[in-house]
Amino acid sequence: MTEADGSQVANAYRNQHFVPEMYLRLFNEGHEDAIDIVPMRSGRLVRGASLHNQASKHLFYGEDGSVERELGQIEGAAAGIIATILRRDRPPNRLSPDHQGLVMFISIQLMRTLAAVEEANERADKVAKSMIREAIPGHEMLDRLDLVKVTLSDPVADAMRAGFQGTPFLYDLKMKLIVNSSDVPFLASDAPVIMHNCLYEGTGAPASGYANKGLQIVLPPGPWRALILYDSAVYEVRLRRQQCSAASQCTPCRTDQRSPVGNGTKRCVCGRRRAGS
Repeated sequence: MTEADGSQVANAYRNQHFVPEMYLRLFNEGHEDAIDIVPMRSGRLVRGASLHNQASKHLFYGEDGSVERELGQIEGAAAGIIATILRRDRPPNRLSPDHQGLVMFISIQLMRTLAAVEEANERADKVAKSMIREAIPGHEMLDRLDLVKVTLSDPVADAMRAGFQGTPFLYDLKMKLIVNSSDVPFLASDAPVIMHNCLYEGTGAPASGYANKGLQIVLPPGPWRALILYDSAVYEVRLRRQQCSAASQCTPCRTDQRSPVGNGTKRCVCGRRRAGS
C-alpha cells in the first residue's frame, strides 16, 4: 500500500458513525445512498439526504480508525443476522451464535451514541462533585464547584466498554419479534435502542440498568418489525388474533397497576399474532 492509498483509507474512517449505515439502510426503502430524515431542530422532512452523513461525527472514535474497523466487523455480522430474522420472521434461538451476536450488537449500539456519551459525562460530573463535597465539607471552593464541568478523558471508550462488559447480563432476556400492523412505520433515530423498565415506572427508582429486574429493550430492524428483549420473570407476551384497538395493546403495558412492585404478578407485553401462527 502506498502512502497515498494509506491516506485515503485513513480519511474513509474520519467520518465515524455512531449509528451504523447498515442499520440506517433498513429504513431507506431501497435507496442505495439516500434516506429521508426529519432533523429535530427544524422538524421538517428532508427527502433524499445523504446516508453517509447521518448519525456520524468527525473522529468520534479517534484518529487511527481501529475502533471503527472493529465495529465494522460486529456490524457486518449483525447485518447478516438481521437479514435472517426478517427473512424467517422470527428471532434467533436463545444462546445460539446468532442470538449472542445480535445481543452484543444491541448492547454496544446502546452505549455508542452521542446520548450515551453525554450520560457518561453527566454521571462522572455528579459522582466527582459528590466525592469532593464529602471530602471537603464547608470549604469555600464548594460555592463555585458547579461552575466547573467534570468530564471523562475518553467517554466514548468508557461507554462502549460498559456495553461490551454488560452484554452477558442481557443473554437471559427473552426475545420476541413484534409485527407492526399499523399504517405508521417505526423510525430510526440517532439513539435507536430503547431501554425501559415499566415495572418501576413512576417510582423514581433508577431501574434501567442491565441487571435490573423488569428490564425491557426495543430495537426496530426496519419500519414494520421490532425486536423486544424482556424479563420473562416479570412480563409475558400475549399474542392476540384480533387487531389491536388501543395503543396500550401494542406496546409494553401493565396489567395490574395497583399491585405493589415485586409482588410476583406478571405484567404483559402484548402483540399481534402472525397469520397462521
